[in-house]
Order: sequence, then structure tokens, then C-alpha cells
Amino acid sequence: MEVCRVPGSGCGHRTYEKRLEKWIAERIDQDTSPPQDPISQNDQTKEASSFSISNQEVRKKKKGKEESLFAIATKEGCDTLVQRAHLSKNNHFRSLILGGVDLIAKEGEYHGSCRVQFMHETERHDHKVATSHDLHKIAFSSLSTFVQMEIIQNGKVLFMSSLLELYKAEYSGSGGDPKEVVTYNSQNLSRKFQLLSSSSFKNELGKFLLREWQKDHYWSLLNGKTLYASHGGVCYKYTPNEHQQIHVSSPAHLQANHEKADTLIAFYLENITSNAVIIRASDTDVLDAAGRYLYLFTCIGEVDGDVNIEVASEFVCKMYSQPKVRSVDEARYNKLMQMTGKIDQDKPLTNIKRIDCALLPPSRRALDKKLQRAQYVSILWNHANLACPDQGLSNTDYGWSANGNLLQPVWFDGPALPDALFTDRDNNKDDSNDACSDSDETTIVESTEDVDSDADDHIYHEPSDDEAWSEDSDTDSQDVE
Repeated sequence: MEVCRVPGSGCGHRTYEKRLEKWIAERIDQDTSPPQDPISQNDQTKEASSFSISNQEVRKKKKGKEESLFAIATKEGCDTLVQRAHLSKNNHFRSLILGGVDLIAKEGEYHGSCRVQFMHETERHDHKVATSHDLHKIAFSSLSTFVQMEIIQNGKVLFMSSLLELYKAEYSGSGGDPKEVVTYNSQNLSRKFQLLSSSSFKNELGKFLLREWQKDHYWSLLNGKTLYASHGGVCYKYTPNEHQQIHVSSPAHLQANHEKADTLIAFYLENITSNAVIIRASDTDVLDAAGRYLYLFTCIGEVDGDVNIEVASEFVCKMYSQPKVRSVDEARYNKLMQMTGKIDQDKPLTNIKRIDCALLPPSRRALDKKLQRAQYVSILWNHANLACPDQGLSNTDYGWSANGNLLQPVWFDGPALPDALFTDRDNNKDDSNDACSDSDETTIVESTEDVDSDADDHIYHEPSDDEAWSEDSDTDSQDVE
């Protein structure tokens, strides 16, 4: 068992104890203090090696022989322990050191491991007291190293609760209180994930990864493989070299201008020399269409493709459970009748106020704009292997309008409501009822037109029974793209 650990010395064996006794004797001569004989059980407390412990003496039994601890204690070593004593959370260790004991006792025996434990515990306080932020940095660094080695490289599977316990252990091992580690329930985590899904976070995460992967300590993680990473259309190439460094370059042939990251993948695949490539996309919309609509979807991705709006209208009618109808205007009217029920002839627009028009099929004019936007996006996908997939087309010619740096959809062209809703039936009175002269008639007609123009701004007139209800309402602007 080790008796004493002098700074810079090794472990305690019999040969070590002899060297230690010789070192103490030389040290005592340098301090001009005469060496003291070992103290027997009947002697009173004496001073040894220029260090005293009040009026009490601590002894250690080794192989049946009592040996004074004073003879092997050094002043410098004890002063170091005393200075660190108040930083220890172990009350037993702290009381022994402040009581003048150089070695740390544990259950009646002296262990070098106890002293090592004490020195390790108080080492971080040598220069300054660590804050909670510092402790979290230490714990997070340890946990990230564990995740990289055990989970990423070795493929170890762990629950999130296990990682949390590891984090708490690292935090408390650095001197922190594990209660300070905040835990989240499922609702709080859901809100956190919503924040992580924001576009600003994704943008900053991409920039962080591009900077982080340039560090040389990722050399072993690449394992001789070349990494290509792209952000904002700028592609970077990370190549590990023989000097355990990572060389970063920007290949000119991989720089592209794509609006969507999904189409950018197709462009990079065009430039990959490998014959075996697997693409997995969980957010791809899958649509099973009948054979007669195959030509429609094939042509829609071409710049000069023939997009048949009649076929598209029939397809949309089937989507809204109107298989016997080919006109989206008629399908829109039928769905509206299903939602409103019986129409009050005196107030035909009463129930329409309670209808969510976003659930109705688009009108023909709105469908035309939707097809234009769909064709533009399909052209981008069809030419995603090129650096400029838009083929020089202007998005404002395909159902969008520019508002600064933003694109807004154009829902339809023309008025929102048909003119029939503003027609005054009183304008069609019989001419026989007019008893005015030609000059008077001119004056009356002019005043009537003035009145009618004012009335048109405030009055909706009921259409006649033989007039079809128009599907083009102002709610077309609510259609969801």
C-alpha cells in the first residue's frame, strides 16, 4: 500500500519507501531542521519536517509496525492539499486535510487513489471557479465524442434517455448538480422540433456543417473517402490527404443555380461517375393515373409541351369524386349544391357564406393558371440535371407575379364575379310605358344611367331561373395551390 505520494514521484513500493526516506532526509537538511527520530507511542507530539499538526499525531500501521506519518510528509505537499480542501465536496476528505493530515484516510487505511480522487476533483478550481455554462460545455463535448465514436462509427444503438443519463453523469462528474440539467416532456420536445424545422435554422445548420467539416479531426471519420456538400447552390469538395488533413475545394462544374434542393440532387447525379446510385426521398408525392392521362403528364414537363386543359379538367373532376363530369365549372357547381342543400330562391346567396370554397374544385380560369405553374415546375424537374434548369423561361409567364423578391400566384384572369350578377332587370321595361318625348327621353335615360351606376355598387340582383349560376366567384383567390 502506498504511504505517500510526493509530487512527481511514482507509486509506493519498498524500494520507493527507501528512496523517499533518503529524499526526506535531504530535504530536512536543506531546511536546516534536524531530522526527527520516529515517534513512539509513549512520546508526546513533536515537530517533523518543519510541519506540525497541532497537538495530535497520526500514525499508520504497516505489517504490525507503527510508523509516524510526520517522517514522510512534506510541507509543500500539505500546503497544496490545504489550499484545495475547501473546494472538495467530500466532507471526510476535507476534515482530515484541514485537521493536518497529509494523506487521505478511507476506512482506516490510506489509499493513494483517494488522494488522486481529491486532486482530480479540485483541479478544475485551480485558477477559477467553473460556471454552469463551462460545465455544460464540458459535458456536451464529452457526449458528442461518445456519439461520434460509439453511435456513428461503431453503430451502437441507444435510447435518448440513456444519452440524457450520460450527459447528467458527465455534468455531475465535472462538479455540477445533475438537477441543473433541464429535461423536456414530449410536448416541449415537439415545440423544439418545430423550431428546428424552420427555414432559418436549416440555413444556419447548413452553413455550420460546411465550416465544421473543414476541421482536420474529421480526417479519420472520412476514412479516405471524398465528401461533396452543397449549400445555396455552392458545392464544396472535402478530400482527406496523407498528412491527416482535409483539403477543401469548389469544383467549377458542380456549381449550379437551382431553387429546390431536390432538383439539385438530380444535377449532381448527372456528374457522378459511379454506376450504382440509390436515391431515397420520403417526401415525394406519388400519383397513380389512368393511361389516358399519361400523355398529359408527359407533355407537361416540356417547354413546348401540348398541355390539354380539357383532359386536365376531366382528371380534376375525378379527383373531386365527379367521374361523370368533364367540366370543372360543372363539377364546382355540383359540389356547391351538395354543400348548400336546397337554395332559397329569394335569397340564393345566404348559405354560400357558410361554405369553405377552398374545398371546391377550381374554376376553369383558375385551373388554367394552375396548369401553367405546374408546367413550369415540371420543366425545372425535367431539366434538373443542368446547371440552369429553368431554360431561360420567366416564371411570370407561368402563372406567377413578381412582388419584389417574392413570387405570388395569379389565381385567374378577368373579373371575380360575372356581369350577370349586376344586371338590373328593371332596365328591360317595356317601351310602351315610356311617355316622354325624344328630348325628355334623352334626359331621363341619362339620369337613369347615373342611378344605375350607383346602384351597381351596392346591389346584387337575383339571376333569372334560366341563367346558370357562375362558378367564378371571388373565393377563387382562396384556392390552395
